[in-house]
Amino acid sequence: MTRRGWEKSLWAMTAAILVLTVRQIIRTRHAQGGATVTAVSRSRTVKAPAMTMFDGDSLDSAASHVMTHDPFRLERKPANVAFSIAPPAIVGAPPPGPPVRIALQGMIGGPPWRAIVSGIPGHDGTIMVSSGDTLGGVTIRRIDRSGITVRVKDSTWTVTLAKAGA
Repeated sequence: MTRRGWEKSLWAMTAAILVLTVRQIIRTRHAQGGATVTAVSRSRTVKAPAMTMFDGDSLDSAASHVMTHDPFRLERKPANVAFSIAPPAIVGAPPPGPPVRIALQGMIGGPPWRAIVSGIPGHDGTIMVSSGDTLGGVTIRRIDRSGITVRVKDSTWTVTLAKAGA
């Protein structure tokens, strides 16, 4: 049920309680002969019934019963989370970090190949890497004579060595 539906239901229940209360008051007045205030008629004086005072202990026990058995919750128990008037913080994905700019500076050897790479997050300057290395969230997948293949978060890149003079 939506919030609007709950609101309509609560208003309907409030109206029903109000109608039942008024009905009970009318029945009580009728049972007492229709007189609730001191009135002077031609033949007799009718006195209002005495006010009944509630016992303070009974009010305290009724209030504690209502607080422990929350009437507005289906489970009839207080909420586990404290109520706060502040709006809840919106939890989303963390902001993206700075873009990763990986550059292949050079290649070493023949099989097994090694590469000199710059731009690895958390590492200044150039680093020598081998296949299978993971540095700063960057995984070196493959190294061959044409370049290196790296995996960064959710994408895979192939980085080649720039030609001289290009």
